[in-house]
Formats: sequence, structure tokens, C-alpha cells
Amino acid sequence: MNRWRDRWTEWFKHELDAEIMACMHGFVMVFLYLMEKFIAGSDMIGFLCALEMGILAYGAAWIQKLLFIRDRIYGKWEYRLRLLGWIFFPYGLTVLTGQVFGWFEGIPHGAAVGVVFYAVMAAYYILFAFLIERFYMRESRRLNELLRELKAEEKKRKASLTGKEEAE
Repeated sequence: MNRWRDRWTEWFKHELDAEIMACMHGFVMVFLYLMEKFIAGSDMIGFLCALEMGILAYGAAWIQKLLFIRDRIYGKWEYRLRLLGWIFFPYGLTVLTGQVFGWFEGIPHGAAVGVVFYAVMAAYYILFAFLIERFYMRESRRLNELLRELKAEEKKRKASLTGKEEAE
């Protein structure tokens, strides 16, 4: 029973991570798309288009999560390849989905608007990757410092216990 609960808890943690990233991706896509449409002279986005962006954001977030789903240390080149995949798989899906569903058809200067949208999304995915990396590096350093402090305290405690035993 414990094993099942641990697996469910781990899956739930991964799902929450993906949901948070999907919300961010989806918000950025819809906001950017609406902003560009507003500049082009329209102030509406279709429900179907927003739904497509939401599903894309969820899929992109899960792809990103699956690339680093194991809690382990990756080699230098493996990490770099996974990081590139973390950036370019969602970006490629964004371009592909936008082209397949014709997000920029019927918009004045649709091709130019599409290029700007895709360029900003590429910058977003790159920036998001490096911000996440920086957050986790900072968090890892903080945890390592706490672990060193705990080990030092444990060493002192053992030394004091050994000293008390010798005095008796």
C-alpha cells in the first residue's frame, strides 16, 4: 500500500509541475496572440484557437517534464541535449500547431505577425529554461549548504557524545 501511495504522490508532483508550466505557457501564448491580433486590428480570439493553445501548452509542458523526470545527475552533454530538447520540442510544436490550425490566416500581414509570434515564443521558451535552471541551481546550492551544516552538527554531536562516554 505504501508503495502505491508513493508512486501516486510522485505522479501527482509531476502532474502539478506540468500543470504550472502549462498555465504559464498557455497564458503567454494567448496573451501574445491577443496582443498581436489587437495590433493588427482585431480584439477577439476564437474559443477553438484558445483551446488549441491550451492543449498545446499542456502537451509542451509534459514533454518538458518528461525530459527531466528522473531525479538524478545528468552528464554534461546529456544535460545540454535535454536542455535543447526542453527548448526546441515545445517551440517546434508551437510552430507546427500554428501552421496546421492556421492561427494567422485572415489576419492582415498574417505572415509577419506569425513570424513575430514565433520569435517571441522562441525567446520565451529559452528565457523560461534559463530562469528555471537558475532557480533549481540556487535551490540545489541552498540544500547542499543545509546538508553540510547538518553533517557538521551531527559530527559535533557525535564528538560530544564520545567525549562524555570517555569521561564516564
